[in-house]
Parts: sequence; structure tokens; C-alpha cells
Amino acid sequence: MQDKFEDSLIAQQLASLMNKLSSSSRVKRKVAEWIFEHGEAILGISIPDEDDLDVGRSRKSRKRRSSILSKTYSDRWDNENKLLPSAAWKELNELVLLASKKLKTSNKSQLQKNIDALSRELGFDAIETKILGLAVRLKCNESYAELCDKLFSSRKISINQLIAYMLNLPIRDVSQRLKYASSLLQTGIIKIGSDRWSRDFSDYIKTPDLVNLAIQDPNVGIRDIKRVILGLPCKAELTWSDYDHLKEDRGFIADIIKGAISENAKGINILLYGVPGTGKTELCKTIAKKLKLNIHSIGEMDEDGNEPRKKERLAALKISDHLLFKNGNSLLLFDEMEDLLENSFKSMFFGGSSMPKVFLNRLLENNSVPTFWTCNDIDQFDPALLRRMTLAIEIKSPPENVRVRIWKKYLKQNKVKITPNKITELAQMFECPPSLISNAVKSAKLANGGEEEIKLSIEKMALVAGRHIKINPLAGKEVIFRTELLNADQNLTALTNRIVNQSVMKNFSFCLYGPAGTGKSAYIRYLAKKMGMEVLQKRTSDLMSMWVGGTEKNIAKAFQEARQKKAFLIFDEADSLLRDRKSARQSWEVTQVNEMLTWMESHPLPFACTTNLMDNLDAASLRRFTFKVNCQYLTTQQTKMTFEHFFNLQAPDEIVYLKVLTPGDFAVVQKKAKILRQSSDATALVEMLKGECEVKQDIPSNPIGFNLSSKVQ
Repeated sequence: MQDKFEDSLIAQQLASLMNKLSSSSRVKRKVAEWIFEHGEAILGISIPDEDDLDVGRSRKSRKRRSSILSKTYSDRWDNENKLLPSAAWKELNELVLLASKKLKTSNKSQLQKNIDALSRELGFDAIETKILGLAVRLKCNESYAELCDKLFSSRKISINQLIAYMLNLPIRDVSQRLKYASSLLQTGIIKIGSDRWSRDFSDYIKTPDLVNLAIQDPNVGIRDIKRVILGLPCKAELTWSDYDHLKEDRGFIADIIKGAISENAKGINILLYGVPGTGKTELCKTIAKKLKLNIHSIGEMDEDGNEPRKKERLAALKISDHLLFKNGNSLLLFDEMEDLLENSFKSMFFGGSSMPKVFLNRLLENNSVPTFWTCNDIDQFDPALLRRMTLAIEIKSPPENVRVRIWKKYLKQNKVKITPNKITELAQMFECPPSLISNAVKSAKLANGGEEEIKLSIEKMALVAGRHIKINPLAGKEVIFRTELLNADQNLTALTNRIVNQSVMKNFSFCLYGPAGTGKSAYIRYLAKKMGMEVLQKRTSDLMSMWVGGTEKNIAKAFQEARQKKAFLIFDEADSLLRDRKSARQSWEVTQVNEMLTWMESHPLPFACTTNLMDNLDAASLRRFTFKVNCQYLTTQQTKMTFEHFFNLQAPDEIVYLKVLTPGDFAVVQKKAKILRQSSDATALVEMLKGECEVKQDIPSNPIGFNLSSKVQ
């Protein structure tokens, strides 16, 4: 159903346009073409063909329609460049003026009422309100857009001229309202731009899709408009205590937000980054709930329910910022900040446009409402952009004690029953984000399963998530570690007791070196457990990067992560990270070692490096290790003890002839024997151990070892 006010508005604007047009016949012909096509439906103007003038018309009616206008109408398709007779133009002008008087009404359409309401809320003046109305109608009125597009395609009239002529405004006033610093552009309600292939006026002046959706039926008034643009405030699903592992960070963020709200501070932006599923978004909502503030998530879907474009999201952010800044009780959330980035190659060849740095920088400097930003990886962002953040915090997978609580919560919610011991085992086995725990429990519930289905779900997800999920296969399996089964050049039992009994100094370090399988990493895990510390183990493959400077960043992150978790850090295969700089061929090999040395010197918590190639280590690194422990092959006495420990059998006499055994060899043979069902066959076990010795190529002629009777003095 057509709205009389909207038809009246078009008639008035068309009359204003026709009154101001110059003698350009091309522009006038475009106007005439539109009137011929839409005049009767919108304006009530009927123009008969030349042949119809004398058929069924009164003399009075025929006088109103000259043969010139009718002939122009009849010939409208013949030649686009044909001049429009001045007499025909004059008659058209008179008809449009007459139509505008007949259609005139004081009853505004709901569309106009909504435009007025939004303009008042954003503080627009009368001219800005008119320009906004024009831009909105380009989107929601097809015939109106066609009129503007026809005129603009002539290339005889500029954007500002067309707007000024249609709205009966001075061009100077229109130009002033469409400058970059104007309210219309700064609020994001209107965008002036161009498409390199388009000749349509509606592609040069645009309103965001979200605004078009909010301002049209069935929405009535500013409350409905705000509801569509802002959405409902987000509700937190987690509690403040769920983030106890981030006590310092969450408290600091909350204090910043409170201060910003109190002082109406501008440019407050909090960045939370980290692997997917660690609860970044939920933390934002939880902080808002704690502070009793509303938080609105920006641009999560467009008017069709699809993922919005980057520019639409940014426009929604700017508009939301202006709609909420007077409230003093609201926050904004821009999730998945990566959407701001766009592949420059794609932009170059497929017409996209990368976001100007200065635009984003100003956005972060001038926002009025404190805003949370979340992303998974900050490496792809310009440092200049990151520096403008008020605070940036990495959110990692929670520690074991928190994971236990998260497991209990989701198991209870989904009514999946697992014993407390098994819950602890799950928390130890899987170092993963809360979202994966939630999904695994839901999967088990749907499958009417329990512990095994949960494990299967996470193990399958680990194939996809990769480094975001760490699996500890030894969790729940009590491993009895005995220091006397390590052939070290120091008494590890006495050393362990002295370290554990002193609780003051924690900034010590170990370098354990020797053949593979001698128990170097196992001892550090044992020591960490005795000290009540979590272990953070890093392999060389976790740290080495293909990018220049990437390895150094990963090394720094490892030390920072250990500090955050208060964990005992272990570097396996440390010779790859601390290789002697004298043999370096590339500059990055030197900077990599320098980075390690710097962190080793300043790290406040215990850490250890293990290596099979002690001779390859840089001399400067050796000076930075508090304890250097040489772990070698088992002595004869230790070999017998280890045999009895692993197999619960008396060691055969012939085992003393095997000189290059390690605890790792016994672990391998134990597993092999279980598969072959020969765990009780001492002769078979010795043969298997002999096979492990024979495959080794670094057999020393005179192995050395720690005498069990020696003591730390």
C-alpha cells in the first residue's frame, strides 16, 4: 500500500529539482523519462499517446495535454539524445507542481517519524535530517532511487548538486554536512563513497543495512530503532568466580571501566586475545555483569541473518557508540576483531578495499563508550593499532584446578555422571579451552555416554584444533618415580629434598644432559610435583618459526606463560635453542640464542633445559644454569634395581652384561612385553633389552655414573 506522505515528498522534491535544473537537455530528458514511467503511479499524472488525444476525451481535457507533450511521450524510446522541447518541459513542470499541491499532507509517514526520532537522538539539525531521509529512501524506495540514478548517470550533475536540488537547499549547506568531520559521517549513519564500476547515485551515498532495517516498518519510535541497531544487552553465562585464575587481570579491567564511566573518558578500548574458546567473550559479559552495566555485541548478523560485511560492522559500532554515550551505563563488544582485516591481494583484483590505518586509529582514539575487542591472534595487526588499546591481555586455557571446576559445572548442567577422581583425571589429561569442555560434555550426553565418549570427542577435536588442545596421556596413571634409578653425577635425592625444603628462592635453573631416555625430563616433572608446581613443557617444534623474529616471540611467550601460570618451565632439545653462536651462519641464529639468554637471566621461577648434545650449547648459556646434571646409562646395580622395579621379577645374572641401558629402554620393553604377553618371561625380557642396546650408536667404551653410596656434601 502506497503512503500519501511519501508520494507527496517525492512530488515536492521533483518540483524543486525541475525548478533548479539548468538548460542541460540531457538531464531534463532523464527527468521526463522517469515521469513518463512512474508519474501516473506515484504522482497521478497521466500522459496519453499522441494517437489517444482525440479518443474518449472532452475538449477541456484535451486542452490540458498539448500535442507536443504527447508526441514527446510517444517518441520517448526513439532517440535518447534527442532534445526535449521546452514546451514539453514547461508542461511537465506545471503537472508536477499541480501534483505536489494535490498530494500535500501534514500526516507524516511512519518512515519519516522514525527518521525524525533517530535524528533527534543523534543530535542532527534540520538539514542533516533531510539528507538522512534522502539516503534512507534510496534504499527503501525503488522508484525514488531510480530517479536519482537516472539523473546522476547523465554525469551532468554532481552529488552535492543533486541533493541540494532535490531537498531545496543551498549547495554550500549540503557540502558542509557531507564533510568527513560532519555529524552524518562521524556517526557512521551515512557513508559517501564510490564504486569504480558503478554509475548509480545510490552507490555513492549509503546508509548501513542495519539502519535501513531499524528505520522501516514494523518499527515505531526510537525504542524500536535502538533495539534493532543495538540488540538486547548480552547476558553472562559464567560467574565472576569462573575467572578466579585471572583475578589480577579481571580486577584491573573492572577498575579501568569504572574509572572511564565515572570520568566520561574517551578512547577506552580493552583487547582480549588468545586461542578460540578460552572464554574471552564471556569474560567481557561477566565483567559487565559484575559492574551492573549493559553490554551490547556489535554487528553479529545483517538484515538477512547473514554475516555482515566489515564496513557494516564498523558502521554499527560508530552508530552504537553515539546512541549510547549519554547513557553512562553501557559497554560495547566487538567480537572477532580479525574481521577488520582484508587480504590486500583480493582487494586489488576483486574490488574490495582495505581499511585505512588512520580510520581505525581515529576510531580507537575517539570512541565515547568503553569498548571490548576480542581476537584470536594479534600478530597480523599493525603495532600502531595495538598501541592505541588502553589494555591488551592474553587469555589462555585455564590451569588444572580451574578446569576441574569447569568440568564439574558442565557435567552437572548436562546431567552426565562421572566420579570425582575421573573428573580430576580429565582435567589433567586435557589442557583445553572451556568451550571444548562444554561441547565434549554435550556430545557425550547426546550419545547417552560418559567418560569414554567425552575423551573420544576431545581427541577428535584435537586433530582439528591442533596446538589449542594439549593431551597428557599419562594423566590418571600414577607413575612411581625413584631418583635412585637415575645415573646422575649428583645425588638427586638429597638435592631434591634441599630444594623442596627451602621455600624462598625460586629463580633457579637446571641443565640436564646425557643420552636419550636417561630420565632428564622425568626428573624435572618429579621435582615440580614435589614443589607443588604445574609443569609447562615446550618442545623445539613448539617454538621454532618460519618467520624472522617468530622464534624469539615464541620463546618470550613461553617464559611469560610460565610466569602467568607459576609453572616449572621445561625446554626439551634445548641444544636447538642454545646452539653455540660461533657456529652460526645466519643472523637469526644469533638473535634466537640472545633471546633465550636474556629470559634465562631474568626469569623469576624455576626452569630446566634438557639436551642430548651438551657440546653444542653456547658457553654463555652454561653460566646461566644453577645446576648442571649429567645423566648417563645405568650402572650394573641400577640395571638390576630397574629390572625389578619395572617387571616385579628378580633380575637374571646375564643382565649385567648390558652396559647401555636407560630407564626409557625399560619403559619401552615393558610396553612391548605386555603386547606380546611376555611380562613374566625374564629371559624374553633380557633379549628385548639387549635389542634396545644393539640399536644405539653412541655406546661409550667406559660409561661413567653416579655411585649410589655417594652423598651431596
